[in-house]
Amino acid sequence: MKEHTEIRFKKMSKLIKSVLKPKDNVLDIGCNRHTSKYATHGVDIRKTKTSLIFTRFDLEKGLPYEDSFFDIIIAGEIIEHLKNEKLFLNEVTRCLKKKGYLILSTPNVMSLQKRILFILGILSWDLNCEQHIRFNSFKSISEKLENRGFKIERKITNNIPYPLKLKLFRNLAIRLGDYFYSLGNQIIFISRKGELNTS
Repeated sequence: MKEHTEIRFKKMSKLIKSVLKPKDNVLDIGCNRHTSKYATHGVDIRKTKTSLIFTRFDLEKGLPYEDSFFDIIIAGEIIEHLKNEKLFLNEVTRCLKKKGYLILSTPNVMSLQKRILFILGILSWDLNCEQHIRFNSFKSISEKLENRGFKIERKITNNIPYPLKLKLFRNLAIRLGDYFYSLGNQIIFISRKGELNTS
């Protein structure tokens, strides 16, 4: 697991733990890669060996669950791969219980690193990745969730940029990612469902 992925995974796990209650139904979307230890259910387009209640399903067609079934839905690094982003967000909204939590992460198209590289005429690898077909900033994904009745409860990032060779700054960069989130390469949200609005 790459370092930035490990940091993101730990921060998302901390967010999940902060709202998790006993007997919660927790869905991990895209559980083939890194399954959350707090999840009870998993869905992925690929066949997956897991202890979760697993469903193999194409996310471009929605989610194979009843309305208002989950207390928490985890979507780590999923939305940027999907052609039909609107359907996905509507389906997540449909499957969450009222007052349920969505914990989502996706690359930040407006990160400090990407801005600097763009000025230098260089595309960041994740902007030049054929598998990434959707790009979001903190502002754009906030608006999409708020339009569906979600309240954004917290925004963080994995870490602010720092020289990789200077490990002295690593812990500080990770901690500052909780405050200067718009600078980081990853968008990490915890949001709570209110009233549905799919317009």
